[in-house]
Amino acid sequence: MEFSITGPEYSNALWTFIAGADDDATSLSTSLWIYLTDKASVAGSYEFDQFDFSKSMGIEFMWGSQCNQVNGLWQVFDQLHGHWMNTSVKCALKANEWHHVRWDVHRVSGDTDRCSGKPCMYYDTLTVDGVVHPVNAVYPAGSLPNGWSSAVGFQVQIDIGLTGQPVTIYEYIDLADFWAM
Repeated sequence: MEFSITGPEYSNALWTFIAGADDDATSLSTSLWIYLTDKASVAGSYEFDQFDFSKSMGIEFMWGSQCNQVNGLWQVFDQLHGHWMNTSVKCALKANEWHHVRWDVHRVSGDTDRCSGKPCMYYDTLTVDGVVHPVNAVYPAGSLPNGWSSAVGFQVQIDIGLTGQPVTIYEYIDLADFWAM
């Protein structure tokens, strides 16, 4: 599947796959084969998110992750505070090559002690091209916005970085798998 964005610097485009509704899901995994074109160097970041929106709990579990091209690190999202947090995992997705990216995450029902009174989101492992990187990060979930319903799925986003002029960036995705258990 081809994804693309044309825009000025600091533009972004998001594509979402909703797999259904499952308020009981506690483990999620997304596996993608991605191909970045020669314009990969002007992308600010390539984002790969998994989500579990629970209407019954009023909670938005958004395990956001991105390959930050600017600082060269994978980052994960602190949903409650709205901040990207650096991991120790280097992001070295090369252009004009296929890469296999897999994220495994989980939550524990009732677990709020470590996360400002909100449920905790655990970023377990990131696997890139067969190399498993233990991330072991924990951040709080956020409140589900009014009007949102229950859903699980994943999304992909391209963020254009500092370019000085409009640019078109392409990303190809093949064999995308998503599990919610």
